[in-house]
Amino acid sequence: MARGAKKGENRFAGAQGELIQKRAKGIQDVLGLCAKTNIYFSSISKLANHIVVHINTAIEQSFYDGRYGGKRISKSTLLRNEAYRRLLNAYMMGKKEIEKNASKAQLFALKSENAELKDRLNRLEQHILTSENCAEVDTIGRDSLVEKEKLAYSHLIIRALIEASDELFKIVDDTIVDTSRASSRAMLVDEGVMKKAGFMTQDPCKELEA
Repeated sequence: MARGAKKGENRFAGAQGELIQKRAKGIQDVLGLCAKTNIYFSSISKLANHIVVHINTAIEQSFYDGRYGGKRISKSTLLRNEAYRRLLNAYMMGKKEIEKNASKAQLFALKSENAELKDRLNRLEQHILTSENCAEVDTIGRDSLVEKEKLAYSHLIIRALIEASDELFKIVDDTIVDTSRASSRAMLVDEGVMKKAGFMTQDPCKELEA
């Protein structure tokens, strides 16, 4: 008869250790593929979900060779197990520098867009003031143009702040939400306020030229 395990001994420790090693290898394979293809994950939870789908799909194939172990893996296991979590954390930390550079590029693009908008606004104003109908442009009409110009810049500032928040604040279905809060308290600005403010979801210059 096979002897029983000694007190305090885990007879399955060897098998568990082998499974952890195989799964860790699978996680590293998926992370390597993610790095090569530059797949973006906004959170470690989304990264874990992607890995789970990839590994479990491989396990279910008829030609699967057992390289990732014989059991399906769950998202909660990935996030709780120290060995797996360490791999996920390392990947996310490595992506932070890339995301930081991407944010800088976005800010630069916004500044360029702002400069282009200013130039277009100036040209639009000059066109109005020098057109054949210039004599018919009264004080109210010019004031309206100035107010629209101010509104356009205000909207650009709001968009720049949202872009620079690294997805802390987002525009979702004509509302502004705080992604760090629970869904019941996430909305910062509702759709009604956005509409009253005349928040432009399109190019502000198109609004001015309308």
